Amino acid sequence: MKRWGLVLKVLKYLILGFLGCIFAFFFCFHAMFSVGYANLSFSQFSMKPFAEKAYAYPNPPGQNTLLSLQGDKLVPAKHGLSYFRTGSVYLHHTQSDKRFVTFDTGGGHLGKQGYVYAENSTAEEVHQVAFSGYEGMAVRALFGAWYGYDSLEE
Repeated sequence: MKRWGLVLKVLKYLILGFLGCIFAFFFCFHAMFSVGYANLSFSQFSMKPFAEKAYAYPNPPGQNTLLSLQGDKLVPAKHGLSYFRTGSVYLHHTQSDKRFVTFDTGGGHLGKQGYVYAENSTAEEVHQVAFSGYEGMAVRALFGAWYGYDSLEE
């Protein structure tokens, strides 16, 4: 009788351990691939240098430019602004000389999610400039000058 009690106890811990591993896997998967605080804390260090380069990119006020990463340089993309592509970096430069750098990470709902780097801005201003106020796109402030966006479309 004691032996079955020990077997049940070990089996209980194995099942709990297995369920814990599954939970941890899905939590880590979500944190690594969904736009938000956890993902940004892992990926901002790779995006921040490109955001700084995009801020320094010679772009006249009022002009938007799609940039591609080639090595450690940002160069104008050959396919133009209308081409929505994962990994693209968009530089929005307003007439009032404010810059917004959009990093499209793909994924999300309909494949439209990512981050916007915009110094001295609000989520509403980022939404208006980077997405022309499109109501199918949600923008939220994360930390520092970083904002996350995701499509709300069905």
